[in-house]
Order: sequence, then structure tokens, then C-alpha cells
Amino acid sequence: MRILNKKELDRIMKILKDYYKMREIPLNLKDFIFVINKDNKIFIFRKEVQNFLKKVKVDPSNNGLYILKIEDDGIRFSIEGSQIFGPYAEGKVIEVDLEEVFRSSESERRVELSLEEGFYIAKRGNDFGGSVKIKKNKMKDFIPKDRKIYT
Repeated sequence: MRILNKKELDRIMKILKDYYKMREIPLNLKDFIFVINKDNKIFIFRKEVQNFLKKVKVDPSNNGLYILKIEDDGIRFSIEGSQIFGPYAEGKVIEVDLEEVFRSSESERRVELSLEEGFYIAKRGNDFGGSVKIKKNKMKDFIPKDRKIYT
């Protein structure tokens, strides 16, 4: 893992603003450290935490809140990332039945909507549940199996 520099972070935030049509970025970026791992997953934590982790001799690049992943064909949010950024997005947001998404063992389902292919923020009302990908009239969620609810 490595800490993203300002130029890299600005580029990612511009992509987010343009793709998801965000009116603003919800975080004061100067207050946070953004790290990226070998799988292109980005984690954040407050700068104050970095000082604490150094004092207790813990590598700060191995900690943080997972917020998004850079894919070859776009950027998708984790559940927590969608909860932070989702309320500011005015584009690429889709209303879904989050209960069905979180309870279904299927990660892919057919949709009857004619949507542009790509990543969307999944929401139901004011609740945000991560990202889904629309491709060939199918919607794929990225909810990890250990976060799904099986009854």
C-alpha cells in the first residue's frame, strides 16, 4: 500500500465529480490520508490517526476505511464510500431494492431498465448500499458474501 499524492488524489476526485456529477466533494481532503493497495482499492483515515499509528509502531498504510476501487472500466464505491459520496451525486445513481440486494445470494440479476452501461451508486431513499454495474441489461452488485443477510 502507498499513500496517494495530491496530484493522484485530485485526478481521482475529478473523475468522481465528472462521472457521478457531484456538485462537491464531501470531504475536506486536507484532513484525510488516502492510501491505495495493489488491488487498486482506496482507503482513507484522518491525518491525526497517522500520528497515533506511528507512535504505536503500526504501518498507517495498512489501515483505514475502504471507500472505492478503481476498475479498468470505472470507479466503484464500497458500501461506506457510497454513504459518504452518494448524497452528493446527481448522476449515475439508481434506485434499487436494497433489501433484495443484501438478502439475495445472487450477485447478478436482470433489469428491465434501459440504462447506459457502467457503474452506478445503489440507493433506496436516503440509504446507500454501494455500487452496482449495469451491463447488457444485467445488474451486478458488489456486496461481499460476508455482508449479505441470509435468512
